[in-house]
Amino acid sequence: MGHDDSMDNNALRAKTDAACRQGPDAVFELFAEIMTQLERLSVRVAALEVENAALKARLGTDSHNSSKPPSSDGPGVKPRPKSLRVASGHPSGGQPGHPGHTLRLTANPDAVELHAPCACRACGRSLVGVAPQRVERRQVVDLPPIKAQVVGWNASSILEHQSPTVRCPDCGVETVGDFPPGVEASNQYGPGVAATASYLHFYQLLPFERICGIFDDLLGCPISERTLESKAEGCHANLVGVEAAIKQGVMAGSALPAMTRR
Repeated sequence: MGHDDSMDNNALRAKTDAACRQGPDAVFELFAEIMTQLERLSVRVAALEVENAALKARLGTDSHNSSKPPSSDGPGVKPRPKSLRVASGHPSGGQPGHPGHTLRLTANPDAVELHAPCACRACGRSLVGVAPQRVERRQVVDLPPIKAQVVGWNASSILEHQSPTVRCPDCGVETVGDFPPGVEASNQYGPGVAATASYLHFYQLLPFERICGIFDDLLGCPISERTLESKAEGCHANLVGVEAAIKQGVMAGSALPAMTRR
C-alpha cells in the first residue's frame, strides 16, 4: 500500500479482505504499511504545528514587542508612547564613579564542595587522609530552581569549590585536585543566571537594564548589563546546533508526502 493508494473505507476493506485470504503474513505486512503511513502523518502534523506556531508568533508581533517600525502596525494598534527622557550625552553603560558589580570571594558561601586528589600524580600512592599543603578556592554565584515556598527562601546562592594541593608522603610530588567543568575563575556566575537572563531577554523581550533591576531587587544577585549580555550570547551560541537540527527536522517533515485523504 504505497502513499498514492486510496485510503477510503472501501479500498481499505478490500485490501484487508485480500490480506486475510492470503494468510497471517499478508495481514502483518498490511498492518506494518498502515503504521508507516501513520508515522509519516504524525511527522507531518508535528511540522505543521511548528509552522503554525511560528506564523502565530509572527502575526502577534508589532512595534511594541519587536523591532518592527510603527509604520508596520495595522489599524487599531495604539502608537508607542513617546519617551519624555532627554539625551544626557553620556555613553551607555556604567559611568565613571558608578559602583560596579565585580564578583569577589565571600567568606560565607552557602555550600562547599571539596575536590581532593585521590592518588599521587607521579607514583600513584593513595592520598586519602593526607593533609593538604594549600587549598584553592573558586566560587559560583547561581540561581537555583525558583519555586514558591512559605518561608526561608533565598533566590541566589553561592557554591564554593575547593581544590586541595596534597604532597605525596613517598615521593614528595604535589598533586592538585581537579575543579569541575565550567569552574574556571576564582568566581563566576552559574548556568542558572545565564538561563534566567536568556529567558527574560529573548522570550520576555526585556532590555538588559531592566533585567539587572530584577536580578538585584528580586533575586538579590547584583550583576552588570555587560555580564548579562555575555551570558545570553553564550546561551544563544550553545543552541546554534540545536536550532539547526530543529530547522532541518521541520524541513524534512514538510518534504514528506502527505497521506491521501480518506
